[in-house]
Amino acid sequence: MTLQDKVDGYFENAYLLHCLEDYCGDEFTLFLEKRWSCERENEYLRELIDWDRSPMSYVATWLRPRVSILDSRTSSDSEVSRALVALVDELHRLGHAFLYTEHLSDRRLYQLIVHEVLSSELKKLTVRRGPVYWNFCSYTEESDYDGDEDDESYYDVLDCAREQNWLSYYATDCERRRWLLKYGGELPPKKIAPYRRSYIREKVDFH
Repeated sequence: MTLQDKVDGYFENAYLLHCLEDYCGDEFTLFLEKRWSCERENEYLRELIDWDRSPMSYVATWLRPRVSILDSRTSSDSEVSRALVALVDELHRLGHAFLYTEHLSDRRLYQLIVHEVLSSELKKLTVRRGPVYWNFCSYTEESDYDGDEDDESYYDVLDCAREQNWLSYYATDCERRRWLLKYGGELPPKKIAPYRRSYIREKVDFH
């Protein structure tokens, strides 16, 4: 790196910090303990500005025109399964990842992705450093709990379903033993997730 490159970098750094102060005011503080180079710091600042400037939009508007949404109530099982593969592939392309889906049928998962993912408002960035994760561990094959989201019991039901599904389908024997030692009570029977999908590859720890 030449001396001129370093000078340009320092000037850009001052400009980017000034821009962020306009967006964030006193809320913005740089992570000084990271000891980044000026080049890396500027990259990070540009990402923050890109995030602030990016508009919110529904995920459904990001889909390419060729991706059509079926009416899952009237479509056949094979039609729903093909539509699910195509929709997941398109959302993978857009930087979305899906976790804990193998206890849900194709029809139920398709309905949830259409309802929960496509109707969500997010920022679509030109450069994405990592995927947007969607965790389906809280959902069951039956209809969602019909409650008021302002009611604490609504989240209690979701938390309970998430814990039971994880312990039943996804936790290892070691993880189940650790949970039992920590919380006590009774473990749900261990089950094999019935809907294996090789085209959904993401795996993360529950806790």
